[in-house]
Amino acid sequence: MMSVIFVLAMFGWLGFSIMWLVSLFKRNGTAKRNFSIGVVCFLVFIITGNFVDSDEEVASDKPTVVETVASDDKTKAPTEEVSKDHGKEQAEKVEAENKVKVEQEALAKKENEEKAEKERIAREKAAKEKAAKEKAESEELARAEAEAKKPISTDFVSFDQPYEDMTDIQKKAFWKDVKGKRVQWTGTVTEVTKDSIQLKIKNTTFISDVVAFIAKEERDNLININLDETITINGELSSKKGIVLPWSLSDTIIIE
Repeated sequence: MMSVIFVLAMFGWLGFSIMWLVSLFKRNGTAKRNFSIGVVCFLVFIITGNFVDSDEEVASDKPTVVETVASDDKTKAPTEEVSKDHGKEQAEKVEAENKVKVEQEALAKKENEEKAEKERIAREKAAKEKAAKEKAESEELARAEAEAKKPISTDFVSFDQPYEDMTDIQKKAFWKDVKGKRVQWTGTVTEVTKDSIQLKIKNTTFISDVVAFIAKEERDNLININLDETITINGELSSKKGIVLPWSLSDTIIIE
């Protein structure tokens, strides 16, 4: 609106200024009126000119603001995008770290379980091997004990008669070989004490051929043994036969 008034005032001022000059030459009495109107148009021109300049300045300032806002938006947009990208990268990084952590924990758990399983298998294997070894040792000991308890003689006459025919050197060597080994003989009871039994086996013997010292766990059975009763004993050779003394057995058990 001010621009229109400004243009009209400018043309009015120029037109009435020209008319004023013409009136001065013609002297037709309108010079004063034209001059006054021209002055008024000039004043309106000046006043509206100020408003037009202000509007132009405001108008010129607006694009700057828009440009500044646009610039800020442009600057803000990449910043927001960078921020979003950074946040996304951080989230992906955290997710990847958590995934690695979970995988490591799962791997560690699996390794621990495998280790525990191997240790369990090793313990079971060791226990089985130990049990097998103990069983083998026990069986071997039992065989050894059975072998040790196995009598080297069950016939007194065939054991005693060869000994009678040996020389002293031979008797010494024979005794060294048989001492501590077990024999099982059958004879007639000639005497019973609290811990021993004497047996007569050969008909030519006057008192006894064997003195058998009974094992502690067997001594309670001595009360059931009668004189002239025939029994079988199993004992360990502890003393050899002498001129007067008979064979002597220890750790003897009564078979029947």
